[in-house]
Amino acid sequence: MASFSTATAELAVAEPETSYLNVADRRITYIKQQGDDSKPGLIYLHGFNSHMENSQTRALSQFAHEQDQSLIRFDLSCSGKSPYPLGKASYDIWLEESLAVLDDLTEGPQNLVGHSNGAWLALLLAIRRPERVRSLVLLAPACNLLGKYYKVFYKQCTEKEQQKLDGGGVVLKTTKHHGDVPLIKRIAENSERYDIDFDSPLPVSCPVRIVEGLRDNYVPEGQSLKLLKCISGTDASITYRKLGLHQMLEEEDLYLMLQAVESVNNK
Repeated sequence: MASFSTATAELAVAEPETSYLNVADRRITYIKQQGDDSKPGLIYLHGFNSHMENSQTRALSQFAHEQDQSLIRFDLSCSGKSPYPLGKASYDIWLEESLAVLDDLTEGPQNLVGHSNGAWLALLLAIRRPERVRSLVLLAPACNLLGKYYKVFYKQCTEKEQQKLDGGGVVLKTTKHHGDVPLIKRIAENSERYDIDFDSPLPVSCPVRIVEGLRDNYVPEGQSLKLLKCISGTDASITYRKLGLHQMLEEEDLYLMLQAVESVNNK
């Protein structure tokens, strides 16, 4: 496998221009790094309360440049450079935007790399576009957790905060590991429509690589293994890192991510 350094990742590739995609009443920001059109492209999907500018995408950008592959990364509505009222957000629109990126900005087979909530969205794309999704690399996949954690944090809210949430408002809760997390009833309840049933076969037949940290304090212990077992395809595997956190931004995490991407690239 090609060597990788987080230091050189920030310098090796010139930043492409920022572009915009209109989806219904929203305008989302994306960056497309060009590559050889005859090769499968890469699409990165970021996590909840995150954005497309991070160490993972810098590493992927360098990797894509070396492999002459295209790479698209984008900010979902309410994230990064895609402003939208949090109170109007829903899981429906995030899935719609992810599908629009796949359908409108790419051609041919694509390898999807998703982190946390982005990994959940990547799974949903693979189910809905099996002919377009060539493979999945899922980093700390956080399936089914938006509704669950909303209920946990809701109980910790004051009566005044609960009333605000019940009325469709947004409450920021400070967490030990994830900073200020926005609580939004609409997103939490809507996301439950897309919960994965770990006890039933999941219709995903493309190659899947899961990377999970054993110090992940967000994804319940054992959930990634349950996900692996319910995936219908046989070319699926999981890699654990003993000291890995949910954010997966350390150099060891990035190495495992690129190793997984290289694995599916060679299929």
